[in-house]
Amino acid sequence: MNSVKRKLNKRILLIIDDDKITRMLIKDILEGSGIPILESGCGEHAFELFKKHRGKIGLILLDIRLPDCDGWVLIGTIRQLDQHVPVIAISAILPSELAAKYQLAGFTGYISKPFKVDELQEVIISYFSGLNNR
Repeated sequence: MNSVKRKLNKRILLIIDDDKITRMLIKDILEGSGIPILESGCGEHAFELFKKHRGKIGLILLDIRLPDCDGWVLIGTIRQLDQHVPVIAISAILPSELAAKYQLAGFTGYISKPFKVDELQEVIISYFSGLNNR
């Protein structure tokens, strides 16, 4: 397990969601995983965190609806700086309605709210253990 934790520790998870409870839930789900987590409740702060830690972030979970900016706009700004960092949309908007838009915007994947804890944990761990890394 220590070797797995060391491997997972090499990258940071950035959670961008205006709902503090959602951010706390994700952190609770990952407790003990060894994954370092940064979090933000607004787009402007999140983008500053992204720029500061660029190259160290292994995965971004991005809510589509943020109070100060649209998740669609934020993904475009992130993609101007980094085409490869995995970004997963998290939203209550049904993915079947917007699947093509998510892909065109540069999202790597989509997770529906409310989350299924096991599925969310599995997706995140898979990115950090190298199963889905570029």
